Amino acid sequence: MKNCPSCGAQLRDEAQYCDHCGAKCDAEPKKTDKPGYFQRRAERERETQRALDASYLHPETIDDIPPADLSELRLRRIGDARKRCIAWTVGLIGACAAIVGALVGVILIRGADALGDTLRVLLLLALFLGASGALAAVIDLWYRLRVVRGMRKCAFAIRKVRYAKPPYLLLDGVLYTLDAVGACKRCQATTHIEETRGAFYTVCDSDRTHIARIDTAAVRAAIDPTQVRLRAQAPPDAHPASEDESSVPSAAPSEKTDA
Repeated sequence: MKNCPSCGAQLRDEAQYCDHCGAKCDAEPKKTDKPGYFQRRAERERETQRALDASYLHPETIDDIPPADLSELRLRRIGDARKRCIAWTVGLIGACAAIVGALVGVILIRGADALGDTLRVLLLLALFLGASGALAAVIDLWYRLRVVRGMRKCAFAIRKVRYAKPPYLLLDGVLYTLDAVGACKRCQATTHIEETRGAFYTVCDSDRTHIARIDTAAVRAAIDPTQVRLRAQAPPDAHPASEDESSVPSAAPSEKTDA
C-alpha cells in the first residue's frame, strides 16, 4: 500500500491516480545501479567535450599563456623560396606525367592479349599503386607551392604547411623550417609547434595543456641569417641545454633540406 501525495489516502501499489481526490500518483521508478544507455552516452559526450576543451585554445585564455623560450627553437634552411617553387613545379609536372603514363599503361595492358592473366594483374596493380602515389604527390606539391607563393608576397611570414611537420618561415626570400627542440618546462616531454588562429604555440606531446606562445616579432628580430639560428639566449631559469647537437640550435648552416 502507498499514500496519495495530495490527500494522504491509502492506495494500491499499482494505482496511478487517487480514488478520492483524483491526483496523479505514479509508482516510483525502479532504481538500478547500472546507468542506462542514454546516461552512458551523455557521460561519454561530456568526457569528449572536456578533452576538446583541454586540447584547443580559447580566446579568453591566450593572454595567460607564457611566452616560449626562443633558445629552444631551431631553424633549418630549405633554400631560396623562388628556386624551391621551381623545383616543386617540376615535381608537380612529373607527378602528373606519371599519372597520365599509368592511365596509358592500363589501356595498353588491358588490350595486350599475349600477356598472361597473372602478369597482367601484377602490372595493373603496379600502375595503380604508382598512380596513387603520384596523385598524393600532386596534391602535396600543389598545396605547398600555393602556400609558399602566398608567403613570398611578404618579407617575413610563418605558415603551417604540412600536418605533423614544422611550419615554414620565410625571411627575405629565404625559406626555413621552424622546429621546437626543447623539452616541456613542466613535464620534460618533447614538444612540437601548432598554429591556432594565425598564432603559433609550442605544445607538449604528453599533456596538451602545457603550452607556450611563440612571439613571431621576437623570432624575426632574433634570426641571424648568416648562421641560420636564433640569436636569443636562454633565460637564467631555463633548463640547461643538452650536449647532443640535435637538441640545440645549430651554429652553422644546416645542410639538411626538407624533402
